[in-house]
Amino acid sequence: MSEQANQASITTTQNSHDLLDFLHNTLSDWQIHRCQVTHDFISQNEPMKMIYHYEQLPDDIKANIPMNGVLLKRFDELISQSDFVKLLNIDINQVKKPFQLKFYGKLVIFYQNPEVALRMHWTNTLKNFEIIDEKTLENAVKQAFYHWQLVDNVEFINKTPDVDFVIYSNANENAENTSNLPTIVWQGGHSTQFEPLPSALAIGLQKQLMQSDVVLNQWFAQILQSALDCVADKR
Repeated sequence: MSEQANQASITTTQNSHDLLDFLHNTLSDWQIHRCQVTHDFISQNEPMKMIYHYEQLPDDIKANIPMNGVLLKRFDELISQSDFVKLLNIDINQVKKPFQLKFYGKLVIFYQNPEVALRMHWTNTLKNFEIIDEKTLENAVKQAFYHWQLVDNVEFINKTPDVDFVIYSNANENAENTSNLPTIVWQGGHSTQFEPLPSALAIGLQKQLMQSDVVLNQWFAQILQSALDCVADKR
Protein backbone atom coordinates (compact mmCIF):
# COMPACT_ATOMS: atom_id res chain seq x y z
CA MET A 1 0.00 0.00 0.00
CA SER A 2 1.33 3.43 -0.93
CA GLU A 3 1.97 6.06 1.77
CA GLN A 4 -0.88 8.24 0.48
CA ALA A 5 -3.29 5.30 0.40
CA ASN A 6 -2.25 4.36 3.91
CA GLN A 7 -2.91 7.93 5.05
CA ALA A 8 -6.34 7.84 3.43
CA SER A 9 -7.27 4.69 5.33
CA ILE A 10 -6.08 6.23 8.58
CA THR A 11 -7.98 9.48 8.14
CA THR A 12 -11.26 7.70 7.34
CA THR A 13 -11.31 5.15 10.16
CA GLN A 14 -13.49 5.98 13.17
CA ASN A 15 -10.86 4.62 15.55
CA SER A 16 -8.15 7.10 14.59
CA HIS A 17 -7.76 10.54 16.14
CA ASP A 18 -5.58 13.49 15.34
CA LEU A 19 -3.84 14.00 18.68
CA LEU A 20 -3.57 17.81 18.48
CA ASP A 21 -7.19 18.23 17.41
CA PHE A 22 -8.29 15.70 20.03
CA LEU A 23 -6.50 17.68 22.75
CA HIS A 24 -7.96 20.96 21.51
CA ASN A 25 -11.51 19.62 21.51
CA THR A 26 -11.43 17.65 24.78
CA LEU A 27 -8.90 19.45 26.97
CA SER A 28 -11.44 20.51 29.60
CA ASP A 29 -12.27 16.82 30.15
CA TRP A 30 -8.68 15.72 30.78
CA GLN A 31 -7.83 15.19 34.43
CA ILE A 32 -4.61 15.57 36.37
CA HIS A 33 -3.31 12.21 37.58
CA ARG A 34 -0.07 13.44 39.11
CA CYS A 35 1.62 16.79 39.58
CA GLN A 36 4.84 16.90 41.56
CA VAL A 37 8.11 18.71 42.00
CA THR A 38 11.03 16.50 41.02
CA HIS A 39 13.87 19.00 41.55
CA ASP A 40 13.97 22.21 43.55
CA PHE A 41 16.45 24.94 44.38
CA ILE A 42 15.71 27.29 47.30
CA SER A 43 18.40 29.66 48.47
CA GLN A 44 19.31 33.21 49.44
CA ASN A 45 23.07 32.80 49.25
CA GLU A 46 23.98 32.23 45.60
CA PRO A 47 26.16 34.86 43.87
CA MET A 48 24.22 37.34 41.74
CA LYS A 49 25.22 40.08 39.35
CA MET A 50 26.69 43.03 41.16
CA ILE A 51 24.23 45.40 39.50
CA TYR A 52 21.36 43.61 41.24
CA HIS A 53 22.93 44.03 44.69
CA TYR A 54 23.67 47.66 43.92
CA GLU A 55 20.24 48.58 42.54
CA GLN A 56 18.56 47.27 45.68
CA LEU A 57 20.58 49.52 47.98
CA PRO A 58 18.89 52.49 49.70
CA ASP A 59 19.11 55.71 47.67
CA ASP A 60 21.33 57.46 50.20
CA ILE A 61 23.99 54.75 49.94
CA LYS A 62 23.89 54.84 46.14
CA ALA A 63 24.31 58.62 46.29
CA ASN A 64 27.42 58.23 48.46
CA ILE A 65 28.78 55.30 46.45
CA PRO A 66 28.00 55.95 42.77
CA MET A 67 28.28 53.20 40.19
CA ASN A 68 31.49 54.24 38.51
CA GLY A 69 35.13 53.25 38.33
CA VAL A 70 35.77 49.72 39.55
CA LEU A 71 32.10 49.14 40.34
CA LEU A 72 31.05 50.07 36.83
CA LYS A 73 33.62 47.71 35.31
CA ARG A 74 32.36 44.86 37.50
CA PHE A 75 28.60 45.57 37.27
CA ASP A 76 27.90 42.30 35.38
CA GLU A 77 30.11 40.16 37.61
CA LEU A 78 28.60 37.47 39.82
CA ILE A 79 29.32 38.24 43.45
CA SER A 80 28.07 36.98 46.80
CA GLN A 81 26.27 39.23 49.22
CA SER A 82 29.12 38.97 51.75
CA ASP A 83 31.76 39.90 49.17
CA PHE A 84 29.62 42.79 47.95
CA VAL A 85 29.30 44.39 51.39
CA LYS A 86 33.04 43.99 51.92
CA LEU A 87 33.74 45.67 48.60
CA LEU A 88 31.54 48.65 49.45
CA ASN A 89 32.40 48.60 53.17
CA ILE A 90 28.75 48.74 54.22
CA ASP A 91 26.61 46.92 56.76
CA ILE A 92 25.20 43.62 55.47
CA ASN A 93 21.78 44.58 56.83
CA GLN A 94 21.66 47.35 54.23
CA VAL A 95 21.74 44.79 51.42
CA LYS A 96 18.59 42.95 50.45
CA LYS A 97 18.66 39.18 50.55
CA PRO A 98 16.09 37.96 48.01
CA PHE A 99 14.93 34.40 47.57
CA GLN A 100 16.48 32.45 44.70
CA LEU A 101 14.04 29.85 43.44
CA LYS A 102 13.86 27.20 40.77
CA PHE A 103 11.38 24.32 40.52
CA TYR A 104 11.22 21.51 37.99
CA GLY A 105 8.39 19.03 37.98
CA LYS A 106 6.30 16.38 36.30
CA LEU A 107 2.68 16.57 35.18
CA VAL A 108 0.63 13.54 34.11
CA ILE A 109 -2.83 14.11 32.63
CA PHE A 110 -5.29 11.49 31.40
CA TYR A 111 -8.49 11.06 29.44
CA GLN A 112 -10.88 8.22 30.29
CA ASN A 113 -12.39 7.09 26.99
CA PRO A 114 -10.30 6.36 25.03
CA GLU A 115 -7.91 5.70 27.90
CA VAL A 116 -4.90 7.86 27.06
CA ALA A 117 -2.43 9.95 29.03
CA LEU A 118 0.34 12.50 28.55
CA ARG A 119 3.41 12.88 30.75
CA MET A 120 5.01 16.30 30.60
CA HIS A 121 7.52 18.42 32.46
CA TRP A 122 7.40 22.01 33.68
CA THR A 123 9.59 24.64 35.29
CA ASN A 124 9.07 28.07 36.75
CA THR A 125 12.07 29.47 34.86
CA LEU A 126 14.66 28.62 32.22
CA LYS A 127 17.24 30.63 34.16
CA ASN A 128 19.37 29.18 36.95
CA PHE A 129 16.81 30.63 39.36
CA GLU A 130 14.33 33.45 39.74
CA ILE A 131 15.33 36.29 42.07
CA ILE A 132 12.32 37.28 44.16
CA ASP A 133 12.36 39.97 46.84
CA GLU A 134 9.47 39.08 49.14
CA LYS A 135 9.09 39.01 52.91
CA THR A 136 7.89 35.40 53.01
CA LEU A 137 9.01 32.33 51.10
CA GLU A 138 5.41 31.47 50.27
CA ASN A 139 4.84 34.79 48.54
CA ALA A 140 8.19 34.47 46.80
CA VAL A 141 7.19 31.08 45.36
CA LYS A 142 3.97 32.56 44.01
CA GLN A 143 5.90 35.35 42.31
CA ALA A 144 8.54 32.96 40.97
CA PHE A 145 6.11 31.35 38.50
CA TYR A 146 5.49 34.43 36.39
CA HIS A 147 7.41 32.88 33.45
CA TRP A 148 6.55 29.22 34.04
CA GLN A 149 6.30 26.90 31.04
CA LEU A 150 6.15 23.32 29.82
CA VAL A 151 9.59 22.04 28.85
CA ASP A 152 11.59 19.07 27.62
CA ASN A 153 10.03 15.86 26.34
CA VAL A 154 6.38 14.88 26.09
CA GLU A 155 5.37 11.23 26.45
CA PHE A 156 2.12 9.61 25.36
CA ILE A 157 0.39 6.35 26.26
CA ASN A 158 -2.75 4.85 24.76
CA LYS A 159 -4.22 1.91 26.70
CA THR A 160 -7.29 1.47 24.50
CA PRO A 161 -7.05 -1.35 21.94
CA ASP A 162 -8.12 -0.66 18.35
CA VAL A 163 -7.68 3.11 18.77
CA ASP A 164 -4.72 4.95 17.35
CA PHE A 165 -3.55 8.55 17.21
CA VAL A 166 -1.71 10.51 14.55
CA ILE A 167 -0.19 13.96 14.13
CA TYR A 168 -0.12 15.63 10.74
CA SER A 169 2.41 18.14 9.51
CA ASN A 170 -0.44 20.67 9.28
CA ALA A 171 -2.86 19.18 11.76
CA ASN A 172 -4.74 22.39 12.44
CA GLU A 173 -5.25 23.40 8.82
CA ASN A 174 -8.18 22.39 6.63
CA ALA A 175 -6.99 20.80 3.43
CA GLU A 176 -9.01 22.16 0.48
CA ASN A 177 -7.93 19.36 -1.81
CA THR A 178 -8.73 16.06 -0.10
CA SER A 179 -6.69 14.16 -2.65
CA ASN A 180 -3.61 15.98 -1.42
CA LEU A 181 -3.64 14.68 2.14
CA PRO A 182 -1.42 16.21 4.83
CA THR A 183 1.64 14.22 5.76
CA ILE A 184 1.48 12.04 8.84
CA VAL A 185 4.58 12.80 10.89
CA TRP A 186 3.75 10.61 13.88
CA GLN A 187 1.45 7.69 14.59
CA GLY A 188 0.87 5.82 17.83
CA GLY A 189 -1.36 2.87 18.53
CA HIS A 190 -2.16 0.86 21.61
CA SER A 191 0.76 0.74 24.06
CA THR A 192 1.62 -0.50 27.54
CA GLN A 193 4.09 2.23 28.45
CA PHE A 194 4.75 5.90 27.81
CA GLU A 195 6.48 6.65 24.51
CA PRO A 196 8.16 9.99 23.74
CA LEU A 197 6.92 12.21 20.94
CA PRO A 198 9.55 13.52 18.50
CA SER A 199 11.07 16.73 19.88
CA ALA A 200 9.62 19.02 17.21
CA LEU A 201 6.12 17.65 17.80
CA ALA A 202 6.52 17.92 21.56
CA ILE A 203 7.37 21.60 21.21
CA GLY A 204 4.32 22.19 19.03
CA LEU A 205 2.06 20.38 21.50
CA GLN A 206 3.49 22.37 24.42
CA LYS A 207 2.94 25.62 22.55
CA GLN A 208 -0.68 24.68 21.85
CA LEU A 209 -1.29 23.78 25.49
CA MET A 210 0.27 26.99 26.81
CA GLN A 211 -2.35 28.95 24.87
CA SER A 212 -5.22 27.20 26.64
CA ASP A 213 -7.15 28.72 29.55
CA VAL A 214 -7.48 25.23 31.03
CA VAL A 215 -3.71 24.97 31.27
CA LEU A 216 -3.08 28.55 32.37
CA ASN A 217 -5.69 28.37 35.11
CA GLN A 218 -6.51 24.84 36.26
CA TRP A 219 -3.22 23.10 35.52
CA PHE A 220 -1.15 26.02 36.71
CA ALA A 221 -3.02 26.06 40.03
CA GLN A 222 -1.91 22.45 40.61
CA ILE A 223 1.65 23.17 39.52
CA LEU A 224 1.94 26.15 41.86
CA GLN A 225 0.43 24.18 44.72
CA SER A 226 2.96 21.40 44.24
CA ALA A 227 5.75 23.97 44.61
CA LEU A 228 4.14 25.45 47.72
CA ASP A 229 3.79 21.93 49.17
CA CYS A 230 7.44 21.24 48.39
CA VAL A 231 8.47 24.34 50.33
CA ALA A 232 6.18 23.47 53.25
CA ASP A 233 7.66 19.97 53.45
CA LYS A 234 11.14 21.43 53.90
CA ARG A 235 10.23 23.50 56.96
